[in-house]
Amino acid sequence: MRTRKTGTQGFAAALALIAGACTDASSPKPTPLEPVPRLTQELRMLHGTDREFVQLAREIPGFGGLYHAPDGRSVVYLTDTRQAGRAKQALVRRGLLKLVSIDRMEVRTAQNDYLELADWRARLRSGLEAPGLVFTDIDESTNRIRVGVLRGTSHEEVETEIAKLGIPKEAADVEDAEPITFAATLQDRIRPTLGGIQIVWPDSHNRFFICTLGFNVRLRNQPGEYFVTNSHCSGEDGGVQNTPFFQAGTGAANLIAREVADPEYFTEGCYPHRRCRFSDASLARYEDGVAVRFGAIARTTLRGLTAGSITIDDHSPFFNIVDRRPFPIVGQTMDKLGRTTGWTVGTVVQTCIDTFVGGTDVALLCQDRVVSGVGGGDSGSPVFESQSPAGSRGVTLYGILWGSQLTTFGPSFVMSALENIEEELGPLIVTP
Repeated sequence: MRTRKTGTQGFAAALALIAGACTDASSPKPTPLEPVPRLTQELRMLHGTDREFVQLAREIPGFGGLYHAPDGRSVVYLTDTRQAGRAKQALVRRGLLKLVSIDRMEVRTAQNDYLELADWRARLRSGLEAPGLVFTDIDESTNRIRVGVLRGTSHEEVETEIAKLGIPKEAADVEDAEPITFAATLQDRIRPTLGGIQIVWPDSHNRFFICTLGFNVRLRNQPGEYFVTNSHCSGEDGGVQNTPFFQAGTGAANLIAREVADPEYFTEGCYPHRRCRFSDASLARYEDGVAVRFGAIARTTLRGLTAGSITIDDHSPFFNIVDRRPFPIVGQTMDKLGRTTGWTVGTVVQTCIDTFVGGTDVALLCQDRVVSGVGGGDSGSPVFESQSPAGSRGVTLYGILWGSQLTTFGPSFVMSALENIEEELGPLIVTP
């Protein structure tokens, strides 16, 4: 779910993404397909944990995925548990020690290896036509395919479409979920500018909306200062309209930047009748003379689960971005800093899910979901990891928030990971 552009009058959320449903309803046996390679998608379509785990599955026979358990253990799925030693060596070799606790690693028996799971995900992308789609996912915690649909959608109908693609019934779950919506304060005039503060922008009808500045960046071999925010926090999703950005109000005195990069959607390799991207991200170039605090995210006085403080801490007013990671892993703890709900924290519950924007033909591929507070206007919020919020100001950057979802477990947000952002905007310098 994407957080929607929020108008300055009422800050009402606009578009909705929709989330899915789960059932044990029976479905027909898969229709035999022509033999296909074990991995049908091109390498360019693999991102985040999907790419990393496919590469691990090529090194480790029977590797089926991994995730962080709530008690801190790292759980690894293997079809052949005798490969545990080889799995540990591969994780060390690929530099994943910061994401995986080797000393507390539990091995579980997998029913499916990750090459199979990734091939089934590729079939969904190329051929799944079903009503009410909200997301598709390779669920690392269950070693299965997960498909979310709008509540009230027939599970049997969706299961029938999945079976037509040759995906075994016992390997896929269809489930209900609440809608995912766009979220469009750190609301005062703040100079130098930094990640997490309010920005204002007009649409093509000169109506003004509110979002959050993600993080400041520099480009290799390019002059000037830039920042990243959501694509939907601009005149139009996808494509450059040179949208002006203001902070914190409108008017010439508050103009800080203009949109310079916002990739178009693509259809090749996308779901039928959809337009796709890998991130909801755009790039804006600061106007000359605007004071910028590079490599920093605003720090407020209190971190919460559903809402935190939006008051900047006088004694420690900002975080320093000291490291970066391409994507998160299920079970990690993530922070976000947004103009509406402030500084919140939560747990990563899904990674690399394909999400469908309700009321549109847009699919955002390989996104990540975190159970944590979010509200209208938080779109663009920086997502980062801070293991010692009361002490060190150093944080690790992971991406930007773009969507929200209300579930029975509370609010959650959807984010575009840094790897996907750079896939579309090019290499970004984010640390001093």
